[in-house]
Amino acid sequence: MCRENWETPDGSGRRKVPETTSEERLGQLFQHLGIAQAHIAACRPADWYGPATVHPDLVALLTLVCPSRMDPRSLVPLTSRLLVVAGDQGSAAEPVRQLLAHVPGATSLILRDYTSLMRSDVIADHAAAIGTALLEFLQRMEQRHPIPVVRFPEGEGEVVGLSYRVRRAGPPLVLLPLELVPSQWEPLLPTLSARYGTITLGGATRARSLS
Repeated sequence: MCRENWETPDGSGRRKVPETTSEERLGQLFQHLGIAQAHIAACRPADWYGPATVHPDLVALLTLVCPSRMDPRSLVPLTSRLLVVAGDQGSAAEPVRQLLAHVPGATSLILRDYTSLMRSDVIADHAAAIGTALLEFLQRMEQRHPIPVVRFPEGEGEVVGLSYRVRRAGPPLVLLPLELVPSQWEPLLPTLSARYGTITLGGATRARSLS
């Protein structure tokens, strides 16, 4: 369970730092926006592990983009609702192969001859392939288990230290930070926002993520 420290003035010149978990913070964001369930796309286990394992009812579908090393057993219950996007080169490739061996029913997009590093601009480098795979996955699964459209106003805000940007009403798709990737989700936002209500976490959250 990953905990996040956030600061609150206590009036004494010092600052209290309550501890909240990633799933608690994401749950409060969902409550603030009126979301009962959402599709989630993420990278770091510190961001998706808590929501996906402690509160799986919040997660309709989970997309992992170039995930780092993890315990693949934690994703077995999500097998049918999981999309994994990753390169096939470099040190990150083997953990992904191990993950897919544990969840053979998951959907995957393997980017050939691609090495994923913390600063690799994977969305910009493979926008067409990732956009197509993600939309096909979401639309195929939504035919079986649709989630409600949420009509929240477009704009930016902050809840419990999470800065967010909302684009368009629709089935909610929460886009969590992608390590130190320069473009983050920007190259895909016009495509994704045409069909989904995208909630992008960024700002200070981008650098430190939820952990």
